[in-house]
Amino acid sequence: MLDFLFDSDGPELLELGRSLKKFTSAQFIENEAAATDAFSREDFAAMAKLGLTAMSATEQSEDGGFGSLGIAETIFELARGSLSPAVYLSVHLMVLKLIGRWDDNGTHKSTIDALSEGTALGAFCLTEANAGSDAASL
Repeated sequence: MLDFLFDSDGPELLELGRSLKKFTSAQFIENEAAATDAFSREDFAAMAKLGLTAMSATEQSEDGGFGSLGIAETIFELARGSLSPAVYLSVHLMVLKLIGRWDDNGTHKSTIDALSEGTALGAFCLTEANAGSDAASL
């Protein structure tokens, strides 16, 4: 089986990988009844409970978090079990990171907190002047 991390990546990251494999197996692989291509509030809440929805906020805070490699490992392991949660968590983390980077004076603290806690889901819209929202026309 392909692994994203190497033994040299450190014990914290390796433990994160092992924990994510267990979570992904229980949440997505073994739970065929819950398998869906749509957004699942229950799956997102389970990810929030593990702190996954806050990974890009802790990456830039003083407590460090797992950084970009930890986020990449998280997305990799989620995708192994189900692509949809991997995609919506990656978008969520991108939005959280961008808001955190632009929030110099703390005006978006409540938004950052809601995204980190998983009570809000980060998303974005894509549009182009010549194609509107039709991504295939880009």
